[in-house]
Amino acid sequence: MGSSAQNMLGRFLREWRGRVTLEDAGLPGRRGNRNSTLTQEDLARLSGYSVRTISALEQGSEHRPTPGLLTAIAQALRLSEEERRALWQLTGNARPPETDFAADGDPSLTRIIDLLEPNPAYLCDAAYNVQYHNRAFANWVFDFGSVPPDQRNLAKWLFRDDHAEHIVVDGKGHWEALVARMRGVLAGQPHDREFAGLVEELCDTSPRFKELWDRDARVASYRPGGEILTLREPGHTDPGQADDLEHHVAVTQSNLSPMTPNDERRFSTFLLPEGYTAPPYGPCAACARS
Repeated sequence: MGSSAQNMLGRFLREWRGRVTLEDAGLPGRRGNRNSTLTQEDLARLSGYSVRTISALEQGSEHRPTPGLLTAIAQALRLSEEERRALWQLTGNARPPETDFAADGDPSLTRIIDLLEPNPAYLCDAAYNVQYHNRAFANWVFDFGSVPPDQRNLAKWLFRDDHAEHIVVDGKGHWEALVARMRGVLAGQPHDREFAGLVEELCDTSPRFKELWDRDARVASYRPGGEILTLREPGHTDPGQADDLEHHVAVTQSNLSPMTPNDERRFSTFLLPEGYTAPPYGPCAACARS
């Protein structure tokens, strides 16, 4: 780590030690004074590591602290979520393990989604649970308000509902990219039981998902900028329709995320071509035949 990071890490650790009393930590007081704060020796005792290791970390000479060491220190010092993140970042590590993703709804985001009409837009969490979408999304894609809450999941719908293949033209690459992104989420949050359960459920219930999941280890993430996606117009989503090409619409899928740490919610919109007007919503003839 660089000298500035070393200095900051040492300062932070000393300050964090200095606010935890022996009484807070459940340690005996020194000469009857339980209000004394932690020394390096106390922190070593609480964390289970040697005084030498703790001292080296504060001095910046412990260049590769293990996740186990950082976790033990964070617990001993009772660090907040933001402080844990700072500890990991200052030591050159990735996000702390077992960090919960933000998943609550956001009134400001839902308002933006409504204002994006007639462009389809939605908000989902890291596990692809759809938290909100506008009317245009319901017309172009699917109305998740029409199904039980435990089924309002974009990944489940994409891999288990035939209508998803009717909507997206040549969707093979789209499904492959989604699976790669899901691998990336699981790699970054391996202890997230909900997301691991989602992957297991899809492997059990969607042969297409399982084939893609088992095929390789490619990992991807959502990147800034737009991705061109071709959709079929509402009411004209039958791939076998004689005039199918006339109902293909190239949209720009734009993905945005809140800037708050660990907030893995994603706000996505399908930007329609300028000046384009979508036809009224209609049923899918392909779905009616199945």
